[in-house]
Amino acid sequence: PQVQVQVVQLQVQAQVLQLQVQVQAVQVRQAQQPRQAHQLQVAQQAQVVVQHRRQQAPRQK
Repeated sequence: PQVQVQVVQLQVQAQVLQLQVQVQAVQVRQAQQPRQAHQLQVAQQAQVVVQHRRQQAPRQK
């Protein structure tokens, strides 16, 4: 079970890194546009989803 949990945590970390990269790319792209506030809201929602998944991860076997 411990090994499975570690694998899940690594997968979640990889997802978080991917999201951070995507968020940075979006911020750079949106820098010249006025809709940056909305884009930041979307990014925050994505991070909340990842945090929720991280909390549930250890329960899954």
